[in-house]
This record gives sequence, C-alpha cells and structure tokens, in this order.
Amino acid sequence: MPPVLTSRVPPNFHQHRLVDYLSARFTYRPRRQWRAWIEEGRLRVNGELLSPDTRINRNDTVAFESPAIDEPPADLRIRIVYQDEWLVGVDKPGNLLVHRAGRSFTSNLVYQLRFNSGDESLKNASPVHRLDRETSGVVVVAKTTDAMKALSHLWTVDGVRKEYMAIVHGALPDSSMAIDQPIGRDTTSAVDYKWRVDKAAGKPAQTRVEMIRRLGDGFSLVRAMPMTGRTHQIRVHLAFVGCPVVGDKLYAVREEEYLRWRSDPDNVDLGLLLDRQALHCASMSFEHPMTKLPCRISAELPEDMATLVARLESGAAVSTGSRG
Repeated sequence: MPPVLTSRVPPNFHQHRLVDYLSARFTYRPRRQWRAWIEEGRLRVNGELLSPDTRINRNDTVAFESPAIDEPPADLRIRIVYQDEWLVGVDKPGNLLVHRAGRSFTSNLVYQLRFNSGDESLKNASPVHRLDRETSGVVVVAKTTDAMKALSHLWTVDGVRKEYMAIVHGALPDSSMAIDQPIGRDTTSAVDYKWRVDKAAGKPAQTRVEMIRRLGDGFSLVRAMPMTGRTHQIRVHLAFVGCPVVGDKLYAVREEEYLRWRSDPDNVDLGLLLDRQALHCASMSFEHPMTKLPCRISAELPEDMATLVARLESGAAVSTGSRG
C-alpha cells in the first residue's frame, strides 16, 4: 500500500483553498494533479473528504496517499537510546533527514518514528530540534504537545548542554578554546545556504572546543560544545580556526569543487575520507521539564567515524580531498 503522508496546515495558509495549499506547499506535483487526487478521494482533511475549493484552517491535518516515488538513499537504522512517557532520545544515523524535504517523503526521522516504529506512543512524535542530514547522533523527540512546549522552552532559554564529537583536519590552535565569532549568511558565495563568520553583520555565536587527541599527523578528534544555536555553527567555527570537519562538502573543500559535485554527484569525486561530515552529537543534557530531574541522553560514536579514527591513528594512507 502507498504510504499515507500527513501535513499540518501552517498559519500562513489559513482560509486558503485546499488545492491552492497543496500545489503551493508541495510543488513536486502540478496543481491539476492535486485537484484530480482530491476529486478521486485520495485526500482527507481532519478525516473528512473535501472538495478542491474548500477553504482550510490553520492546524488542520491533511492526509493523502502518495504514489510510489523514487526517494534519495537514506540510512534508516534508527536507535532509541532513551525513552519515558514524555520524550524519546534517538540516535540518528549520518544520512537521514529529520523532517521531510524534497522527495524524502518516508525517508526521514519523523515519518519513520510515527509510522514504521511499531510504537503507538510515537504516533505524534515531534523533534524538538534538528540535526543536519549528514550529522549523526542525539535527537530529542517529544511525544505529546505538552512535552513539546516544555522542551522547546528549554532550547529557547539555552537550558540544554550539547556535546558533539568531530574529526577535523589539522589541530586546534589551543587544546581548549572558546570560539566567539558572529555568524551570518555568506552573501559572497554562489551557494545560497552557506554561512560564514561575519564580524560586521553576523549574529553572536559561541562554541567551546577541546582537543581530545591527535590522529596521526594531519587530523584530530575534538569535542565541540555550542553555546548558541546558529545554522552550521560548529562547522563554520571549526573551519574558521583552520580545522574544517572531515567529509564536510560545503566547508572543507573549495567552493568550485563543491559546485561541480553538486551538479553531478554521481560522477564527481571530492576525494573525501568519509562520505558524510564527521560530526556526531554525542549527548544532550538538561533538567527534565516534567520530572525536574537531571536528564542526559547520549549516543556512542558511530561505526563509520570510529573506523576512520582507527585508520588515521594507524597511519593508513588516506586522501585529503580538495581543501578550501
């Protein structure tokens, strides 16, 4: 059977026609296709069949059967590392989106938890924060609306201690240091989702980093603790101090090489040591908003990063890619 996909109507689509909402929000199908599917009874709003021109409201739930679509490859080996009646801690693999994007309708963490976990308590699972597709490690997921509100507040008031592990090129300038550099969108880049240290217009960003150990001559294993939550913050800060994350296609290679790879990923080899960025969220620590007890959710270094650490320490020959 085709997967049933759900979408909650955001406020900016309040009182829009159903067909207008679908064609504007999900552009992978033309408007005429959405209209035909509605008329065929493939879609329901809050469990009811509606006409294409019915006006919908904010927070309505739209559910529809999606025909089979060729989705991008993804690693679906999700592990639950913590669970109670309010939340779960998930160890996300290094090639998996948290939320649906593009053609990854079912190949994302939210869909897998809600529909493929076999756990009824996760039918409304909602991640409290995000990790990049290629970043592995701990994702905190709320089970209920009340838990989501309480946990989101912790993130808003910086009530969460986050610890990441990264394999980087080179060695930190100091064994322990605070990188306090503002981050803003890189307006000089041809990549519209690239960020950089921008002392003139960037927003404040602080990351504490510590050297764990050198890995051979040219690499290091480091611990990074972001004090703020800017987009790509750890990756940008480590690149700024001359230690870009190994495998980072956006910040560890020359931009012209990245653009060449993006246009033809199957045929352009960037010579990276890992097929994803070697960045792992090792733990999240906070006061549990319901029990008021200390809560620490952790995930061990994944196999791909652990194997690379061993290779680098053994001095095995490796490629260094096209550093930017």
